[in-house]
Amino acid sequence: MYGMEYPKLKTTIENKILTIFLQDEKTRNALSLEVLQELSSILNEASENKEIGCIILASALDNVFCAGGNIKDFYKFSILEMRNFQEALERLENSIEYNKKPVIAAVNGYALGGGNEICLCCDFVIASEKAKFGQPEINLGILPGMGGVQRLIRHIGFLKAKELIMTGRIIDAYEAEKIGIVNRVVPHEKLMEEAKKLASELIEKPKLALWMAKNQINTAREADLKTALLLEKVIVNLLFGTPDKEEGMKAFIEKRKPKFS
Repeated sequence: MYGMEYPKLKTTIENKILTIFLQDEKTRNALSLEVLQELSSILNEASENKEIGCIILASALDNVFCAGGNIKDFYKFSILEMRNFQEALERLENSIEYNKKPVIAAVNGYALGGGNEICLCCDFVIASEKAKFGQPEINLGILPGMGGVQRLIRHIGFLKAKELIMTGRIIDAYEAEKIGIVNRVVPHEKLMEEAKKLASELIEKPKLALWMAKNQINTAREADLKTALLLEKVIVNLLFGTPDKEEGMKAFIEKRKPKFS
């Protein structure tokens, strides 16, 4: 499955980093049912693959990450067809958010509609200075359907979420960074280099603790403070019984770099 090329996707794996490139020039990387299914399948397999330490989602096209859904398809959709599409969207969301590996979005250009919603599911978003973000669905008489409303509220708060969703305004990478959609903005030509640098840094961390950190932070968005604090205590207690804890603390005491399993 890795190192392969699909009709609208291609994958590469190097130094335990799986990179998935969207490459549908005709639709500007629109999210068809086929693309959603292929992406979910690749991500789910990567989650269980011990030879993969981190995943990068990127685009093979110039200045376009993902333009969202295919409006020509949507125009013809019945309610039932839209429901089937939504279920495929949900499977993709879950394959990113519940993935055992960190998932980085490397955004080189327009990330609109479903493209922005993919970014909201990812653990990290590195953006080129040329990147653009937005939820312009309201201009089509619809609303975000891949969790965009709920995730934007949780990412940036009610007021900014209302602004983006109710106006359909498209923002640049620097504003996206300022309001909390993007981790950092980098020069366009250094985008993949910076994304791989972050991936390499994450791969060096203890795998179980990294996965637990991701789960705990994602869960905390939904849980009340008391429940989140209890979960935090339970996870820390569990990690104290792992070989990685022994190695990490021993390496600190011995003033050397740890060698995690």
